[in-house]
Amino acid sequence: MLFARLIAFIMAIIAGAALPASATPKVAASIMPIHSLVSSLMKGVGVPTLLIPSNVSPHQFSLKPSQRRAIADADVVFWIGHGIEGRLSKLMSGKGTRAVSLIKSAGLQILKARSGGVWGSHDGHDHHDHHGEGEHADSTKDMHIWLDPANARLMTQAMVRALSEADKKNQSLYEANGKKLLADLEKLENEIVRALAPVKNKPFIVFHDAFQYFERRFGLNGAGALMVHSVHSPSAKRLFEVRKKILRAGVSCVFREPQFDGRLAVSVVRGTSAKVGILDPLGSDITPGPTGYSQLIRSAAKSLGDCLKN
Repeated sequence: MLFARLIAFIMAIIAGAALPASATPKVAASIMPIHSLVSSLMKGVGVPTLLIPSNVSPHQFSLKPSQRRAIADADVVFWIGHGIEGRLSKLMSGKGTRAVSLIKSAGLQILKARSGGVWGSHDGHDHHDHHGEGEHADSTKDMHIWLDPANARLMTQAMVRALSEADKKNQSLYEANGKKLLADLEKLENEIVRALAPVKNKPFIVFHDAFQYFERRFGLNGAGALMVHSVHSPSAKRLFEVRKKILRAGVSCVFREPQFDGRLAVSVVRGTSAKVGILDPLGSDITPGPTGYSQLIRSAAKSLGDCLKN
C-alpha cells in the first residue's frame, strides 16, 4: 500500500511538470502604458508581450515578423483602437486572437479632438460615453485615453474581465491584482493633483495634441500644440499662431517629444523667453513592466512642474 502511494505521488509530480506551455495565456499589448497595466494584472501568471517600442510613434511604426507572430499566437491582445495603432487594425481580426479595443471600455470619457494651433481654456473638452462604436477610426475623437488615470482604472476593469474570460483558472488572481491596481491608480491621481497644483494656471504648448486628457484631469492650462497629429507637418500659419500665443499669453514652456525631431520646438521659441522641455506620452526611457504606467504619469507631471515653476 505504501509503495502504491509512493508511485501515485511520483506520477502526480511528473504530470504537474508536464503541463503544456499553453497553460499560461499568451497576452500582447500594443503600447507601453497599456502593457504596464496588463503586466500588473498578470503578476503571478505570466508576462505580456509589448508590440510597439516606446521610442517609436504608434502612428508611424512598421510591424516586424516577430510582432506579427506575437499577435497571431496571442490568446488576448490589448490595444487602444483605430486611430492610434493604425497598422494593427487589419491584424486584430485574426483567427484565434481575442482583440480588446480599450477605447470601448465601459464608462470611458472620450474627448473631442481639438483643431487649430491654439485654444483657450478647456476648448474642445466636450465629452461623452463611448460604448463599442464602429470599427473605423474617427478623427473627431481624441484617442490618447491612457493619459488620464481615471480612464486607466476603467481600462483596468475591462482588462480584468477579458483576462478572466480567457483564463478562468486564474480569475481570482486577476481580480485580486486588479483590486490592488485600482487602488494604486487612485493614489497616483491624488498624488499628481497635489504635485501640479502650483502650476495649474500657467500656459504651455505641447508638440502634438496628445495631452488633452492629462490637462483636463489635472486642471492644467494647455494653450496649444505645434501639431494636431504627429504624422502631419504644421503649416506656416499654424506656427505663426503658436508663436503669437507664446508672446501674448506669456507661455513659458514649449514641450517636444523624444520620439520626434526637436528642432521645430526650438525654432518656434527662438527670440522669446519660453523654454523647451520634454513631455513624453509613451515613456520612451521607461523599462516596460508593472511600474511603467505610474512612472509615465509621474514623469509627465515632473516635466511640466519643473519647467513651469521656473
